[in-house]
Parts: sequence; structure tokens; C-alpha cells
Amino acid sequence: MTKILKACLASAAILIGAAISGSAAATTINFDTLGDGVVVSTQYAGVTFSSDPGEVIRTTAQVPPYLTSAPNFICTGPAAGGIDCTRSVILDFAGPVSGLSFHYTGADRLGSTFNVDVFQSFAYFGSTTFTSSAGLLASQLADLTSYSNITRISINTLTDPAGLGFDDFTFTPGGGSHGVPEPTAWALMIAGVGLVGTALRRRRDRALIA
Repeated sequence: MTKILKACLASAAILIGAAISGSAAATTINFDTLGDGVVVSTQYAGVTFSSDPGEVIRTTAQVPPYLTSAPNFICTGPAAGGIDCTRSVILDFAGPVSGLSFHYTGADRLGSTFNVDVFQSFAYFGSTTFTSSAGLLASQLADLTSYSNITRISINTLTDPAGLGFDDFTFTPGGGSHGVPEPTAWALMIAGVGLVGTALRRRRDRALIA
């Protein structure tokens, strides 16, 4: 292999690698840098937390330890103070996200359910119902990675009598499906492949001339 071809292949590898790694990294919000009983609203860049009228989102550090990331998870609670954990948890994203999931915990009743309404461009798109299948301290995953371009979710209609806590919200900024390169990444990958093709074509042409 000629030095020129090796250089072209190396450049292509760099471009393709940059395309793949250039996709946005996942963000996880676990509330563990906040204190106990803190109202959560706009502390995290790119997302606003809210609840039903008269309610807020509040951190809670509970004992015994629930199996989400310690020490905090979030519940709903009256604006005047305390928690009730039974009302809507709403996340509004500044820009579309994909690859969204979170954990829920504290189910007193197996088979209790809640809904997650998903919005795209702040218009309702669809809803998924999750059913608790583990005990009180367990951490269960609510997987919404099949949705993309999410701009809002509303966690609502909790049927567990004591409510639920939520933690470890993970998402990837950007509207594409989770793990799929953005358009600029595709352009870099195509450029890399084209560079290899050009190098191979020039090598072939030189061989024919010789």
C-alpha cells in the first residue's frame, strides 16, 4: 500500500470517527447534588421540571434506601411544603431529545400503573403506560427510547395509593433516534468513504497506465 493511500485511509478513519463520536452524549439527571426538600425547576440546563397547579417537584432523601441513585429522587408535593408523590411530573425540554428513560420507585401495590404522555414540538404525540412489577424499594425502568424529537413528557395518572418517586432521567439532546448520527455526522462519514474511494481509483488508474 502506497504512502498516499495509507494517508487517505488514515484521514478517512479520522473523519468517520469524528462523525460517530460527534453525536451528542447522553445526559443523566439524578438530583444528587441538591439537598433534601429542594424544589426542582430550572436547575438543569435544557429542561424545566413542573407539576400540576399548586404542586411542585421536590427532592426527597429517604430511608430505607430506595434502589435508585442515592440519596435523592423526586416526588410531587404541595407548594407550601412536603411531598405527596401522586401528582403529575412534567419535563419541558428546551430542544428536542431522544433516547429518553428514567427510573421509578416506591410502589406499594404491585400492578399499579402510570401514564407517560409524550409531546413533539409541544403537541401531543402518544402515550405509554407502565405497570409496577417489583416491590417497594425496587428501581424500575421506564423506557421511552422508541420515541424521538421529544419536547415534553407528562408523567400522570398514578394509581399507586402512596404515589411514586422518580430518578435518573437520561436523554440525548437532538431530535434523531437514539444512537443514530446527526446529518452533519453523516456528511463526515460520506466524506471519509469518498476519500478512500478517490484514493483507490487513483491507484487503479496509475496501475493501468503502467
